[in-house]
Amino acid sequence: KIMKKALVSLLVVAILMIASPASAYEPGRITITAQPVDYIHALAGIAQPVSNSYTENERYAMAVSITVPPYYDVSGMTIVVSPEGCTIETGAIEIKDGTYFVTGTILSQNAKVTVTIRDDAIGQASTASQLWQAIYGDRSVSATASFSTNLPAAGSSCTPPSTGIPQTGDRAGVAGLALIVAAAVIWISRKKAMQ
Repeated sequence: KIMKKALVSLLVVAILMIASPASAYEPGRITITAQPVDYIHALAGIAQPVSNSYTENERYAMAVSITVPPYYDVSGMTIVVSPEGCTIETGAIEIKDGTYFVTGTILSQNAKVTVTIRDDAIGQASTASQLWQAIYGDRSVSATASFSTNLPAAGSSCTPPSTGIPQTGDRAGVAGLALIVAAAVIWISRKKAMQ
């Protein structure tokens, strides 16, 4: 009787470890790209890439494309738009799927605009595990659009791989071991019952 209770308990623990929702879903990463586009087409909402160089006091437009994976938690993230050698006149960007247009005026040679989706989790961490995740799981991404022929037209950077708090064991391995032990106990108990 005690053996059956222990066996049932062992099987329940193994099943719970295998079917844990925490290990079932790994979210993707936010991706962001930025590139110069034709100004007139951008006003109409069309992202037609251009590769020409710009001169001072010329109007520009850039398209910022953002892809957010389903069920991705964007809380604690902000958008930072950093112009260098140009102004930004229009362009509201949100942390949502879509293509956003930013327009402005070129002020000097080698102008560029960097759009960063910054992870502010390190400043908002209140527990040790949140601080660990914020330090080693930075979700920040950025992309830069350059408005000269000397620099590449568009670039983006990916987030580093997210690392969680180190685990002390492998769930699938422990669950497999528990199932093997349970099978051995059943086999031994049946062998004794047959004698």
